[in-house]
Amino acid sequence: MMQKTFEQSLYPADKKFTFTGARTGQISFPLGGIGAGSIGLAGNGRLIDWEIYNRPNKLSYNGFSFFTVKAEHNGEVKLAKVLHGDLKAPYMGEGRGKYEGYGYGPRRENLTGFPHFSETAFKGEYPFAEISFADAGDPIGVVLTAFNPFIPLNDHDSSLPCAIFEYEVTNKTADTLDISLAGVLTNPFFKGAVNKKIKLGSNPAMTFSSTHYEADSPEFGDLTLATDQSDTSYQSYWYRGSWFDNLTVFWKDFVTPGRLQERHYDNPQELDAGSSHNKHQDVGLLCGHQSIAPGEKAVFRFVISWSFPNCVNFWNPGDRGDADAG
Repeated sequence: MMQKTFEQSLYPADKKFTFTGARTGQISFPLGGIGAGSIGLAGNGRLIDWEIYNRPNKLSYNGFSFFTVKAEHNGEVKLAKVLHGDLKAPYMGEGRGKYEGYGYGPRRENLTGFPHFSETAFKGEYPFAEISFADAGDPIGVVLTAFNPFIPLNDHDSSLPCAIFEYEVTNKTADTLDISLAGVLTNPFFKGAVNKKIKLGSNPAMTFSSTHYEADSPEFGDLTLATDQSDTSYQSYWYRGSWFDNLTVFWKDFVTPGRLQERHYDNPQELDAGSSHNKHQDVGLLCGHQSIAPGEKAVFRFVISWSFPNCVNFWNPGDRGDADAG
């Protein structure tokens, strides 16, 4: 019998580039246009390595930024889960920050304590990544296809600063299900943060910007979350509370039957980036709604885009000058 090569032992012929279990623990699939920075898609669906600020930024999070799904029938919630799989070991922490480093366990941005999928499979074939979310007994199955704006022979559009997410939801029950799938994004700014609901053509979107920085500032820029869903609800802002109130109130809102209710604040927060553990950056969300017949599927598409146009020589502080949190 011919001995298997090392590659064949890692990737059986019928499952090449597909990873499950512990093998998903060290994946960070870059999503972003050529030269535009990227957001890492972890093997279990988390959004990590936010390298969109014109510099390396490994092991970073953008606050609470994730996708989540809810299934209802006749006004009763049958399932509500964050679209993550289990976080894989080790669980000692990442050696960063005062209350989140080595020895403190997973950071709360991982959402490990919230309902999520225990079984996931990751398939990576650049520029496409695919994650299957499915647990025995769940009324729905979900497949994420995430990809880059990579278009052969079109360098302009291939350089767009965006990440594209397509969630296909399958109804596995004998009843029609009302599905809500939400994209959640944290405003990256601590000073002058403003979340605003807009329209991009006919598509709902939200921008996450700051009034604090001038257009030529190194920290100047914004994030945008957009969807193609015609039926949407949204929250411009999560509840502003101390400690962990914002996350707790969001989850109570999400698992309540029906659509999400708007929340808006007129005044931007002014936070200290170095000591904000009892107050948090503002978070907003867009949620698409579709009804799915038994055995049928529906697709929810979202785009996260960014613009941080001012690149500085950050590795030489003498040329960079002072900068606030960005």
